[in-house]
Amino acid sequence: MMKQFGLIFKYTLWRTLKHPMSFLAMLLIPLLVIFLFSAVNDLNTEVDLIFYGFNIGHTWQVIPNLFFFQLFGAMTMIDNMYEIMRGANKWRFFAAPVKRTYFPVATMLAGWVATFIQGLLIVLVTGIVLNVMWGTWWVTLLFLLGISLLGQGIGLILYVATKNSSTANGIAYPLIFLMAGFSGFIIPIRDLISHRIVYFIGDWSPLTLAIRGVWYSGPIGMFDSVAERLYTGQDMGLAMRNVGLVFAITAVLWAVGLGIGRVKKEW
Repeated sequence: MMKQFGLIFKYTLWRTLKHPMSFLAMLLIPLLVIFLFSAVNDLNTEVDLIFYGFNIGHTWQVIPNLFFFQLFGAMTMIDNMYEIMRGANKWRFFAAPVKRTYFPVATMLAGWVATFIQGLLIVLVTGIVLNVMWGTWWVTLLFLLGISLLGQGIGLILYVATKNSSTANGIAYPLIFLMAGFSGFIIPIRDLISHRIVYFIGDWSPLTLAIRGVWYSGPIGMFDSVAERLYTGQDMGLAMRNVGLVFAITAVLWAVGLGIGRVKKEW
C-alpha cells in the first residue's frame, strides 16, 4: 500500500516541479523580483547597512517577499487537486487498485513539498548572493514550513469551496495580495486605512508573524516600524511564540478545508 502511495506522491511531485508555471511563479519570478528590489535598494542607499556581515537593506526586502511568494503555493494545490480529483482523466486514476483517499493525500503532500523546496532554494541563494540575514536557521525553516503549509491550506479551502479552478484561482490571487497589504507591503493598506482593526489584523497575520519571527531569531534584532518598537538582540521567546501562532492558524485552515471536503464527500 505504501508503495502505491509513494508512486502517486512521486508522480505529483515531479509533475509540479517540472511544470513551467510552477517554476516561474514559485522560483524564477520570486528571485527576479527579489534581485530587482535589492538592486533598487542599493541605488537608493549610498552606504550599505552591514551588521555582523549581513546586508540589512537586502534583508528588509527579501524576507517579506519569500513568505509572500510561498502563499502562491495555494494555486499549486488548486491546480493539482482539480486535475487529479475532478479532471477529465480522474476515472483513470480512480480505476487503479488504490484507495481513493491516497490520491488527495499524496497530491496535498507533493504540492507542499514542492513549494517548500522552492522556498528553501530562495533562502540559500539570497543568503549566499545577497548576504541576507535569515536569523537562526532552524527557526527560519519552521516558518518556511508553516507558511508553505498555510498556502496549501488556503488552496485546499478554495478547492473544496468552488466548482472550477478558474474561480478558485480568481479568489486566491486577490486574497494573497490582500494578506500582503495587511502585513504592510505590496499594497499599503495600513497607510490607506488608519484603523485599529486594520492594525490588529496586520499585526497578527501569518505573514507578519513569520517576517518578525525571523528577525527575532537573528543576532541583530530589529526596528518594527509598524509597532514602533525597537527589539535589540535575539529574542527566541518571541520567535517561538510566532512559530506557534503560524502553525495554529495553519492547522485551523487545514481542519476547515478537510472538514468541508469530507462533508462534500471529496474523500
